[in-house]
Amino acid sequence: MTCIPVREPDLFHPTRWSAPEGGHFLTLCVEGFWPGLATTLLNSQLHAAAHLMSLDHYWHVRTVSVLPHHAHLLITLPDHVELPEVVDRFKARLEPCLDRSGLRWARGYFDRRMHPTEDYLPTFLYVFRCPYREKLIAPSEPWPGYYCAESDWDWLAPLIRTPCQFPEWLLQWRFYAVADRDAS
Repeated sequence: MTCIPVREPDLFHPTRWSAPEGGHFLTLCVEGFWPGLATTLLNSQLHAAAHLMSLDHYWHVRTVSVLPHHAHLLITLPDHVELPEVVDRFKARLEPCLDRSGLRWARGYFDRRMHPTEDYLPTFLYVFRCPYREKLIAPSEPWPGYYCAESDWDWLAPLIRTPCQFPEWLLQWRFYAVADRDAS
């Protein structure tokens, strides 16, 4: 049975401050780093939930890549939204879908706040190239778990084969502190 994430009633409560300018590079992991997130069904559910969050004005999704045991997202937030709350809401929308697949989200998430003047190309290329770098698919094949907003794809598509030196923080994303609301 297909599990479609649905819109939820507004359950906001104050949390930490998030800067609306710039963006956030997020990594959400599956508990135990178990593979299974990049199935056709979970790909579509994760992308549907991400787009519903955009329609509900919680964030704007710029690019996403769903991999077997984690997902990378590059998002921007509107002024009225706090990042921990939005990530919790996103994860909650997908919990029933993950449960049916025997998966659970790991606690917390990895976040790298992007300054508005920062060069976003390395981050977009990192997200795009992740499944190819991990040899999950042939270089000539499109990755079914990838999404890029049309406005960003217009400038990114001609550059996807561009050699790029990734910043150190991007190469070591696993070592960034996990933001965990329960620990605050």
